[in-house]
Amino acid sequence: GVFLGFALYRAAFGFTAPWRRFITERRGAGFRATLVMLGTAAVAMILLGAVGGYATTTHGVGPSLLIGAFIFGLGMQLAGCCGSGTAYVAGGGSARIMIALVFFIVGSVWGSVDAPAWWGLPIYARFSLVEVAGPWLAIGASLLGLAALGALSWWLEKRRHGRVDGVFPAVPDATDRPVWRRALTGRWSALTGALVLGLLTGLVVVVSLQPWGITFGFTLYGAKIATALGIDLAAFSAPFSNTSFWGQGWAQGALDQPIWANNAATTTIGLFLGAALAAGLSGKWNPRLKGVGALTILAAVLGGLLMGYGARISTGCNIGAMVVGIASGSLHGWAWMGLAFLGSIAGVFARPLFRLAN
Repeated sequence: GVFLGFALYRAAFGFTAPWRRFITERRGAGFRATLVMLGTAAVAMILLGAVGGYATTTHGVGPSLLIGAFIFGLGMQLAGCCGSGTAYVAGGGSARIMIALVFFIVGSVWGSVDAPAWWGLPIYARFSLVEVAGPWLAIGASLLGLAALGALSWWLEKRRHGRVDGVFPAVPDATDRPVWRRALTGRWSALTGALVLGLLTGLVVVVSLQPWGITFGFTLYGAKIATALGIDLAAFSAPFSNTSFWGQGWAQGALDQPIWANNAATTTIGLFLGAALAAGLSGKWNPRLKGVGALTILAAVLGGLLMGYGARISTGCNIGAMVVGIASGSLHGWAWMGLAFLGSIAGVFARPLFRLAN
């Protein structure tokens, strides 16, 4: 978790801003860096699953996943960061994103209460490349699909601007400082961040025996706070349902155990600490809200709520649903990415309502 947070901060790596820049300007360098991260994660996770028997993830594609992903995409553009971005930017000291994180947790708990009703809706499809074609063809097909998206972004950028500035964003800290000092306190290139994060996505499976997840950790933090305040979450059934999310044995067990007994919750704490360490080494850990307008704070609140709710009903955020899904060779990861991208388009149009620049 600490390594993930450190790498995310050093590379300023995320999905929100690159997607927004591609939508508004057709500049695709950052978008292509995210595809490299997905490809690296796919190679790592599928190989680990094939060779070591480590866990991959396959979910069905239905209304809950599609609607949740769209809501998440909208929310991340309003808040200004995604699931992993919320964790590392808040850990890095951004007061505005700390507000988004608080309401991400609130939205996630709210979504958990409603989730059984969403999950009871019909499933359209469930498909795993690994199960159908085996690991090697699954890796090849995944890389081919990501390469096709990269080629499309290249073509659209060249069509809009007449030329492509670069395959990936330029190295931001190309100085003559020693490599070790740049690695600890300087900015990493987006490509370096993508490769490191893709490999770390595989490492999470090795050390925790389950794929990387963020938002269930957020949900658990919120549920434990609610329980400490005397709220019995198990008493709340989902709308139009007799099922209580927190009344189920596995969920109640997670709630009863110490926070460090849950892998997602513990990894995310490490992610906060790694980002704070990276910010501190650069002398940039200085949270403050001075100069941040009320509409910007409102956007962070709404964006956090939408991301939390959307992630919970769609079985994860840009990490747990999209990265892990695509890296597992599962159709649900690709479907999640498509609907979250559409939600991001809606979010880009909504941002000016909160006086947020695109």
